Amino acid sequence: MPFATTNPTEPVPPARLLFNLRGWNPRPVFLAEPEWFPHIFSIPMSHHWHNIQVDGHLCNLRGTGYLLLPAAAPGAAAPGGTYSAHFDPGSPYFQAFFGLYVVAPHQGRRVSPEVFVQLGDRDNLAWGKFMGDPSPFSQAEGPVNLQCQETDSADASIRWTCTMTCRIHADLGYQNPQQGLMPILSVPASAATAWESQVFSYQEMLATYEVHLWYEGDYLIIGYYNGVSFEKKSGQTVNTLSDYPAFRAQLERMAAGLKIVDNGGGFSTPPSGLF
Repeated sequence: MPFATTNPTEPVPPARLLFNLRGWNPRPVFLAEPEWFPHIFSIPMSHHWHNIQVDGHLCNLRGTGYLLLPAAAPGAAAPGGTYSAHFDPGSPYFQAFFGLYVVAPHQGRRVSPEVFVQLGDRDNLAWGKFMGDPSPFSQAEGPVNLQCQETDSADASIRWTCTMTCRIHADLGYQNPQQGLMPILSVPASAATAWESQVFSYQEMLATYEVHLWYEGDYLIIGYYNGVSFEKKSGQTVNTLSDYPAFRAQLERMAAGLKIVDNGGGFSTPPSGLF
């Protein structure tokens, strides 16, 4: 799959703005490069975010997840070029996500940014179940330290970055759903011959998330992207963020282009979603 160049003397492929003119509030504006499918998946997260530990209390948080998937990978593990390179173990985009959470204030107060580890863990588990994993797994590894990037006039932190590693199961396996999904998300059972020689069904791997957090008004915004490290059946070890620097550079450009639209009408979220 082609990449945007990391050579500063060469032009960067044109990106496109992806946003919904009308939709849930607040909502993101994504700067998506050509290797990403031009559709924003809007996913209600409130029913997954019950009993989240916030400042010593268990809270039911409200929020929405917004997700981009890599485009199809014609000529690789996608017969006909229909499903996302996210499901192609031979692609730099294998298991890659680019997304953002909007977390509404809780009882009139901003939610602490430290909750993002719990929110991401709940998301991973729910997504794995949706993709047919009989034993979804997600566990952060090591300490996660927020690095302050910006403060307000009172010297309070309002923007952070961090890197988080998480041991997960891949969402590619023999029980992937076969009906009711957009083609970009649907890996046909017949495609197993393309991936089962490379990886195991729902194989364990290590995901590395680069996370950008900030307050937009009283909303906590959590933007993220990831790569994965895993071992193929051949014994080859792959680390998509380090092995493919152009892939990482593309994700960094897209993260720098994230914006939020708030129409002032208060928080709203889809009544239903993918999972």
